[in-house]
Amino acid sequence: MNSDRREFIKIFGLGSAGMMAFPMGLSAAELQENDIIRSAESAVKFTEKKMETDVLVAGGGLAGVCAAIAAARNGSSVILVQDRSRLGGNASSEIRMHVLGANNPGKTRLWRETGLIEELKLTEAATNLQRSFHMWDLILYDKVISEENITLLLDTAVMDATVQNDRITSVRAISPLLEEYYDIQAEFYIDCTGDATLAAVSGAK
Repeated sequence: MNSDRREFIKIFGLGSAGMMAFPMGLSAAELQENDIIRSAESAVKFTEKKMETDVLVAGGGLAGVCAAIAAARNGSSVILVQDRSRLGGNASSEIRMHVLGANNPGKTRLWRETGLIEELKLTEAATNLQRSFHMWDLILYDKVISEENITLLLDTAVMDATVQNDRITSVRAISPLLEEYYDIQAEFYIDCTGDATLAAVSGAK
């Protein structure tokens, strides 16, 4: 392999059985050697972008959406990284899990989830009369991009993290569709991936 390809494989951990989310969330052990080489060769040609922000949120499910909006509304610059083409995670049109929160038809049937979940559900009640999951996707997307402090990176997966003195100093993410990979530095990192991906690549147990 040439030096560029070797360096890319070293950076993103393709030479071991570590996590490999390029491009379909598979580990390196699950990929054939030729597939790894082709992926590495393609990624070497990707455009590299360096970004800085106050808060990086990994994962665009409801937890990530709420974390990003809350941080942005409190004055922080936010980068929200989502490895799918839409927000919502299990609540998106891809999975279609209804958003319940604290709602319960049993003894707690009068309880309601408040805060951002309530805001999202009230917006849906007013604008999504047909209860379409695709409209719900658009509601989440509109809420996020309407926040000036949020930079949204869709179809982008967190790949690796740099850790110094038990603290994350930067995160690397990649977008095969845009042919870009990112080196993102933040003051705070929030893992909302559902699989603790950011924690895992950072070396957490």
